[in-house]
Amino acid sequence: MRPILLFIVLCVFSFNISGQQATLLKNINPGSAGSFNFDTDIPTIVYKDKLYFVAKNAESGVELWVYDGTKTELFMDINPGSKSADVDFMFIIKDKLLFAADDGVHGYEWWETDGTTANTKLLIDLLPGSASGLSKCCYSYSSRFFHVFKNELYFNGNVPNNGIRFYKTDGTAAGTVQLAQLNHPQRSAEGFLEWKGNLYFKVYSEGLWKTDGTPAGTVLIKEYDFNPEFDPKYLTDMGDYILFSNAYNEDIWKTDGTKEGTVMVKKMFYSASQNNVGHYFFRYGNEAFFPGSNPANNTEMWKTNGTEAGTVQVSEIETDPGFIAFYPKRRVAFKNKIFYLGGKNGLGSQIYILDPATGNTKLLVDLKAKTGGEVYFQTDLIANQKFIFFVGGRAFDRELWYSDGTEAGTYEIKISPNDESTPERLTFYKDKLFFFANGNNTGHEPHVVDVTQLISAAKDENKIEFAHFPNPAQDYLLIESEEEPETAEIYDATGRLEATYIESGNLDLKTIQPGIKILKLKINNQFYFSRFYKIVKVCSKITNSGLCIIR
Repeated sequence: MRPILLFIVLCVFSFNISGQQATLLKNINPGSAGSFNFDTDIPTIVYKDKLYFVAKNAESGVELWVYDGTKTELFMDINPGSKSADVDFMFIIKDKLLFAADDGVHGYEWWETDGTTANTKLLIDLLPGSASGLSKCCYSYSSRFFHVFKNELYFNGNVPNNGIRFYKTDGTAAGTVQLAQLNHPQRSAEGFLEWKGNLYFKVYSEGLWKTDGTPAGTVLIKEYDFNPEFDPKYLTDMGDYILFSNAYNEDIWKTDGTKEGTVMVKKMFYSASQNNVGHYFFRYGNEAFFPGSNPANNTEMWKTNGTEAGTVQVSEIETDPGFIAFYPKRRVAFKNKIFYLGGKNGLGSQIYILDPATGNTKLLVDLKAKTGGEVYFQTDLIANQKFIFFVGGRAFDRELWYSDGTEAGTYEIKISPNDESTPERLTFYKDKLFFFANGNNTGHEPHVVDVTQLISAAKDENKIEFAHFPNPAQDYLLIESEEEPETAEIYDATGRLEATYIESGNLDLKTIQPGIKILKLKINNQFYFSRFYKIVKVCSKITNSGLCIIR
C-alpha cells in the first residue's frame, strides 16, 4: 500500500504550547500559601553540584533547603522550630558557602557551611549579642550591595548607633575586616564594578569610590556635587574607561579612575513624566546601548562611544511615551542580540530584540495577541545557549515561556491546568530550569523543567531530518528518518505522555485519543519534536470481512 502524504506538520500552531511539563519537586508547605519567600533577594545558588534555595513552611519557618537532582530536603533548621532564620544573600567564597541568617541568638549575621550540617556555623558576630550585623532585605534588588572581588566578599555591615561600615571577608572571622567608615552613617556602598585591578562603587549622595582591597586603598575619587549634578549610577566597563549615568537625571559620564578624568560625556534630555533617572548600559564592542528620552518625550534606544558626538539615538520603538526596562534583570544577551522588556501604547509590556550591529529593534512576539489581554511580566529574563526564558501573561494568568529567538519558536509551558502559575526566580541547575510556581492545588512550590527536551523552531544544520505521515493520522503514523529512532513518544497538547514506542518507524495510534499530538523522537541521543493531528477514523464502507474502506 502506498502511503499518502497529506502534509508534514513542522509548522507552529498559533497558541504555541510546549509538550514539556514542569515537575513539582516537593510540596514543602501544603496549602495555598506555598513555600516561596517573596522577601528573599538571592534565593538560590549552585554549590558543590547541589542547588541550595530558601523556602518556608509552618514547621521550620524560612530556612535553607537543598536539591541534588533527585531529592529535595531541608538542609538545616538554623533557627529551631517554627521561627525563621530568614536565610538570604548566598555567595561562594574559597570553597565555602556563605549566607546571612538569624539563629535567634546572634541576630542577622554571616554563616558558613561546607555542605554538611556538622560544619554549618556562625562565621562572625559583627554586632555581638542579639543585635544584627547585617540588614535584612527591605527593598528590591539589594544584591547590588554585595560583590565578590578577588575571592573575597565585599558588603555593608552595621555598627552601634545605627551606623554602616564597608567590610570585606575571605570567609574567616580573622579575615573579616572594615575597609572604610563612610562619611554619612546611613549610606552604603553599592553598584560595584571591577576595573583594572580595583573595585569601583558608588555611595549614595557621597560620590564615586574605589578600593584595592585595603583600608588605605579605599578612597573617594569624586564627591557628590550639585553643579553640575553628580551622583554616579550603573557603572559599566568600556575597556579604556568606565561609563556611568547620573542618578538625578539622564546625563552620561565617564571616568579614567581619577578625579580630573571624571567628566560629563553628554547632557541628555530629561523626561520627568517618563521617570527615566539614570541609564543601564549594554556594551557591544566599543559602544554601549541604553534607553533615553528625546525632545518629543519618547523613550528610545541610544548608543554612545564615550564622546558627545558619538552619543546618538539609534532606533525608534515608541511613537508615544512608553518605557524600556533595560536593567540587568530585564534584559539578556542571546545569539548576538539583546532581548529586553519594553512597552508602548496599545501593546503593553512586550519583549523586544535589539541587533547591536545595526541598531534595529523589533518585537519578539505579540504576547498580548496570544494571551488575549494586557501583558505583565513577572520575573527576570534568563538564557542558556538554546533558549531565553521569561514569565508573562495577563494580570492573574502569568505563565512560563521560552523562545529560541523567533516568533515561531516562542512557546508557553503549562504548569497548572488552572493557569495562574506565576513562576518566580528562574535558575539554571544542570540540565534543568528551577523555579517556584503555583501548581495543581498548591501554592508557590519548587518545580523544574528539563530544558534538554524543549522544542525549537530554529533551523540547526546538525539536526537529523525526519518526516511523519499521514497527517492527520488515524490508526498509524509512519516515521521516515535519516537514522533509525531509538524511541518515540506521543504527548497530548497539555504535555501528558500517551504512548511510548521502542525502535519502531510505524506507530500504532489505535489507543491514542483524537486531538493535537506532540511527537518526540530520540535519535543519536538527541531529541526531536513535531506535531500532528490524530483524528477519528470514518469508514465510507465496511466489507463483509470487517475491512474499513476510506474514500
